Amino acid sequence: MEKNAYRIEEIKVAITFCLNFERGETTRGLYLFGQFGVGKRAIAGAKTQELAKRGVDVLMVYVPDFLMVIKGSIESGGMEQKLDALKNVSVLILDDIGAGAITAWTRDEVLGPILQSRMDKLATIYTSNLTLP
Repeated sequence: MEKNAYRIEEIKVAITFCLNFERGETTRGLYLFGQFGVGKRAIAGAKTQELAKRGVDVLMVYVPDFLMVIKGSIESGGMEQKLDALKNVSVLILDDIGAGAITAWTRDEVLGPILQSRMDKLATIYTSNLTLP
């Protein structure tokens, strides 16, 4: 029962975020966390769809796969273009952040620059199995 009550509150927060989002105005994001299988990705996906319906440019990225794509694009090129897409989208959803090992390179050369450029300017939403301290 407690998990359901918690998810209901998260869904309310997600709905409020979507209803109140204003491009160029909303900079504060959300952090959805919990154990595997509790619905974080479903809530984030619903936010993605709702924002897109409202004409907001939104991008949801599964972080472990994205990091593999970035590593593969070093040789083939296009890494900067991929990073710029995440730096500039109005709402970025980083799904499953913290799942798997984050190396110093991915932290300092990939995620760090993305998050630094978005800070205080663009909304970022995270889903994770990691709780905040």
